[in-house]
Amino acid sequence: MSVFFEHLYDDKNAQTPLCLESGVTYPVGDIARDIDHLASGLPTGQRVAIYCQSARRFLIALAAIWRSGGTAILPATDKPGYLDEINQQFDLYLDDDAIDARLTRATDVSAFDMRLPTSTACAAIFFTSGSSGQPKPVIKSLAQIEDEIHTQIPLWHPIMPQGARMIGLVSHQHIYGLIFRIIWPVITKQTFSADPTPFWDMILADMATGDVLITSPAQLKNLHPDLETAPRPSLVLSSGGPLDLATAQEATRVLGICPTEIYGSTETGGIAWRQQTGPVSTWTP
Repeated sequence: MSVFFEHLYDDKNAQTPLCLESGVTYPVGDIARDIDHLASGLPTGQRVAIYCQSARRFLIALAAIWRSGGTAILPATDKPGYLDEINQQFDLYLDDDAIDARLTRATDVSAFDMRLPTSTACAAIFFTSGSSGQPKPVIKSLAQIEDEIHTQIPLWHPIMPQGARMIGLVSHQHIYGLIFRIIWPVITKQTFSADPTPFWDMILADMATGDVLITSPAQLKNLHPDLETAPRPSLVLSSGGPLDLATAQEATRVLGICPTEIYGSTETGGIAWRQQTGPVSTWTP
């Protein structure tokens, strides 16, 4: 079985807030109903590419593809030239508008197979640039992702206060963003921000004390001055490349907490972490 799907379809979670988008809070039950609606209209067992600005629609599409027995294809960008390069990898393409259109169609959900998929049966394909520069597919199962999350939960969850929200400044189209912005909050029953917020000024007004910030080195190198007086996060995660010591120290001063760097790749997942509290900071497996 899959903890991800168990939590999405547990009746006890139906009213639990799951995501916040454009000022609207969506509970688990509403998301599950949209997943069923979308899944019941998808062809069975197809390779479906998803590229969404909305993390809520992305979650709905991802889970619906897996529920319909398909494979989720996760392009790194929605630029036409890039999609043309990988168009042999997918049968159907879904973006925000296509998902909304399908969710407004009348569908007989009662005829849909209500059995939940196992985590080993759910696969996502990411793309990284190989040595040739051509997009290279990397397959990850939901079972692998859930295993990684269950390894990391004892490290970070005790730091997060009750009600801590996952605030993402990075894309959910990549493994790091997918784990912490989408799969993690479903498994840990936390609320995540669904709006695209790649810049600090987009989240400043909505930050609350104890939130978890999912960031990158580029964002931590360009901190907004108003962050010094903003509510303090409980955890600041960074991945996608190492932070230099000066950036780590400045981020600690501005945000009030030392960023936690996660080292890894699409192929390996996260394999180590560190906090640069001084000139010599070792990585911990």
